[in-house]
Amino acid sequence: MSVGKKKKEPLFHIVKRDALPWQKTWLIRVGAIAAALIVCALLTVFLTHENPISVYATIRSAFGIFPPRQIIQAAVARPPIRT
Repeated sequence: MSVGKKKKEPLFHIVKRDALPWQKTWLIRVGAIAAALIVCALLTVFLTHENPISVYATIRSAFGIFPPRQIIQAAVARPPIRT
């Protein structure tokens, strides 16, 4: 019994689109960033049981918004992580 060979097709078919209006491209980019922040917030809540806004504030302070002395004081003053 011979089995006919099937043509192997890719799982996704990617096609280059024509140029989109700049409003739509920026809407897609902003939507992607918002979706990423929401997914990260949900992961933060489920894994660490911390407030995601305070975690984002800590990340923001690590990029130089506050002077280094305040960052060190905030890191030392933080309560231990709950397990």
